[in-house]
Amino acid sequence: MRNRERLNQPRGRSGVDDRQRRTLPARRLFIEYATNGRGYTLTCLAFMVLLLCGQGIVRRPEDPVRWGLFAAVAAFGLFTHPIMVFPAAVATAGPFYFLRRRYRVRRCPEPATPP
Repeated sequence: MRNRERLNQPRGRSGVDDRQRRTLPARRLFIEYATNGRGYTLTCLAFMVLLLCGQGIVRRPEDPVRWGLFAAVAAFGLFTHPIMVFPAAVATAGPFYFLRRRYRVRRCPEPATPP
């Protein structure tokens, strides 16, 4: 069959020919690799765990296990994908902000000295 005759042949219902049907599973594999193979899924997971650890740190800031878990998850995220620096900075700023508000030192006015 010549190319002209093949081009003029009607396609299936979906308008996809056999060559495109054969490459469709490969495209799905490439899409899955593009999303999961780069580490963005693990970066998102590490960010969510960091937020949970930060919530635990705000509740009990004196617990060294929570701080250690927070540091370990941040290091894991940075090892997974270097762009984790930005989510780790956001997740670190939250607990420090809330702890600063909780333990804010209120200055008392100095007592007036008699003249």
